[in-house]
Amino acid sequence: MNVHINEINKKTERTIMALSRLMPNIRGQTTSKLKILGSVAHSVMLYAAPTWEKAMRNKKYKNMLIKLLRRLAIRVGSAYRTISMEPIQVITGIKPII
Repeated sequence: MNVHINEINKKTERTIMALSRLMPNIRGQTTSKLKILGSVAHSVMLYAAPTWEKAMRNKKYKNMLIKLLRRLAIRVGSAYRTISMEPIQVITGIKPII
């Protein structure tokens, strides 16, 4: 399970970085385009989710995925990094994984 969670982390990180490079955070692309690209990263995170359900009991792995989801939501919402998790998820419509 450890290997799978780390692989998800790396893949999603690369996807978020590609999103960051493609579009500036402020006055960049429209929200709809950002949501489409964000849904790709979200899909990568949720790939084979039922198999790593037991791993989510471990706080380390849970926090890894929460961090990634927060970064993704901030990019999609074009928000500053000081925003908390719950409001940015409401603004962007990204559902929590945990």
